[in-house]
Amino acid sequence: MIWRRPMNRSSDDSYPAMLGMSFTGTKVLLRLVARSSNLNKYWLMARYSEQAKNFDKVISFLAACKIILDEGNIIRQGQEYALAMEKLKSSVEEFNKFLVQLILSSNAQQGHEIRGLLSDFEPVLGTPRLASLPQGDKRYIVRNTLIEAGIVVLDHGSGICEIPAKYHCLYSFAKHGHGKSPDSLEKQTKRNLDIGTQAELSVIEYEREILGDAFADQVVYIAEYNTSAGFDIASVRITNNQVSENRLIEVKAVSPRDYGFFLTAREYDTAKQYREQYYLYLVPVRDQIPAIDKLEVVCNPAEKIIKNNDQWLVTHQNIYCRKIDSGKRI
Repeated sequence: MIWRRPMNRSSDDSYPAMLGMSFTGTKVLLRLVARSSNLNKYWLMARYSEQAKNFDKVISFLAACKIILDEGNIIRQGQEYALAMEKLKSSVEEFNKFLVQLILSSNAQQGHEIRGLLSDFEPVLGTPRLASLPQGDKRYIVRNTLIEAGIVVLDHGSGICEIPAKYHCLYSFAKHGHGKSPDSLEKQTKRNLDIGTQAELSVIEYEREILGDAFADQVVYIAEYNTSAGFDIASVRITNNQVSENRLIEVKAVSPRDYGFFLTAREYDTAKQYREQYYLYLVPVRDQIPAIDKLEVVCNPAEKIIKNNDQWLVTHQNIYCRKIDSGKRI
């Protein structure tokens, strides 16, 4: 099966413009805004219209992402502007991914629509895929927006879409996370970290060091957005510059004496579901400092710990019971 992107379309019927996004228009506007931190909106509109279309939609999109501030007649550089320009100078791929990450984190309608579509993808042999959409499906516009950005790849023969490995981080964010504003994320990073969080952060750093700069963005801190996903971190392993393995990592801060830990029902169910893709990272903590050099990694803990009574003592401290519905209750 050959996976390929659709042919380029003109700016008049571009999918992002229909959704209120325009990757081409965004680049034009960012370069214009670079001329000054305060610009007259009507001057900006005139200069923009010479190069691209859908000015109002692009302004609305960038304001929702906090890349610019729309203050009526004045357009200012927003808190995400500098990073957006850095990504734009880096590569089109990095820039497009950055835009989608921002809109996923916002409360804008586009963010809800993109999160909804990405959440509909299901992993098949480690690759998120979406079946062909029925005629007239409202998700067409959103899907085609992501195709144009290169984040989703369409097979025209079958109509099946898949998300390339380099964008699995966006998929994990949409599937397991719930959008947070940049402000709330900044406040969260300033809070006092408990031992469990310190252990998770030490594993994130450990994983990124293993993957190197080229693939460090494949390490996603799921627990930062969703504490009920059944795991804390999504990561990968690379072979010949290709993703060869997906890892769902549950981090446990443990005593260096016996490596004891608690496993929730949700974590156990997730471990059983994903089996060889699910990992426990047991991080010993001494004097409230994670000892990542003493890390113990267990693949498929549902089999190798729960059912391995020779090496692990497993006790069931809580048993939940409920009555099966047998008809009308008083």
